[in-house]
Amino acid sequence: MVGSPLVVSRRWWCLAAGLVALSTLFFTLANWGTSDITRFSRYLAIDPRDVLDEPLWIAAAPLISALPYRLASLHGLVAVGYAVVPLMLSRATQRPQWGGLWALLVLWSPLLRNFLQNGVTRQALATVLITPLLLRVAGWCQIGWGWVAAAVAGSALAHNSLPITTTLALVPVLTRPGLLQNTGRRTITLASLLVMVSIGIALSQPALIEKLSS
Repeated sequence: MVGSPLVVSRRWWCLAAGLVALSTLFFTLANWGTSDITRFSRYLAIDPRDVLDEPLWIAAAPLISALPYRLASLHGLVAVGYAVVPLMLSRATQRPQWGGLWALLVLWSPLLRNFLQNGVTRQALATVLITPLLLRVAGWCQIGWGWVAAAVAGSALAHNSLPITTTLALVPVLTRPGLLQNTGRRTITLASLLVMVSIGIALSQPALIEKLSS
């Protein structure tokens, strides 16, 4: 007997929460003790300015140091952020039965192995934070521009790769014929302003200027 839609929905949310919790725990424990995680956990507890230039990490250093597995715990949360996106998209596209499979395909993709298994937490966080911009310009999810702006600002403060990640996030625009004709000037202006401000924030970071000069 098929359950009511409400019961099925609750069951889906419970299973999705279980998948998220299990994935967070797995990636936390799998990265605990690896070289990058150990090194950055130590510097975050002593003086993050010795190895980090990004404002977000310097400000969050005391909080990260207070976590049970320090940076490894945050890495687990960042990794599972990649799973949450396909789970939410499966609900939005009325394909909830595919959410778990899509999430696992993302988590175990060879293309993300460096992000999800080698502890490259800073750039992984910056990339997952740019996702709301990608979803908005692709037309997959009507996220408010305020949330998009906050996510992009967080990405800019988390890693100095923002110009590259922003450019890649805007690629789906090319797949939407007639987008400019069907989009109001106000939306286009807000999106352009958001991109320019984000690039300006990234270019104001000394670490990025040093890399560009090199």
